[in-house]
Amino acid sequence: MWNERLTEIQRQFVAYSLIGVMGLSIDLIGFYFMSSVLKWHYLLANGISVYSAITHNFLWNALVNFKTKDRFLWRYGSFLMVGTVGLGLSSILLWIQVEKLGIEPIIGKVLTIGVVVFVQFGLNKWITFKPQNIKENSEK
Repeated sequence: MWNERLTEIQRQFVAYSLIGVMGLSIDLIGFYFMSSVLKWHYLLANGISVYSAITHNFLWNALVNFKTKDRFLWRYGSFLMVGTVGLGLSSILLWIQVEKLGIEPIIGKVLTIGVVVFVQFGLNKWITFKPQNIKENSEK
């Protein structure tokens, strides 16, 4: 039982990470375009690019990775809240790197990703995509 459960968590983390790479592409390309090409403030660009990636990632994680279709709007709201926590964390880290350390915004953006991924995976796994009850969990 323990090994099966660990394997499932590992599979979900790998899938979560691969979906995250697709979302990361949306996030980074959008961020670069808005901050470097359009010359929008880097924190505004960060917010827009992050929420675009959050929506993309939720749809893929809900339908493909965690295979949850119940309470869809509640789960989306939860995913958005977790994403907002990640946005707050990444914005603080980005601000410190850009304003205090003099790092280029796009480099700072890349450096924040690792921390945010682990925080968001844990929150989404155990809050957003948590099975509704123990019986549902044991049937999988």
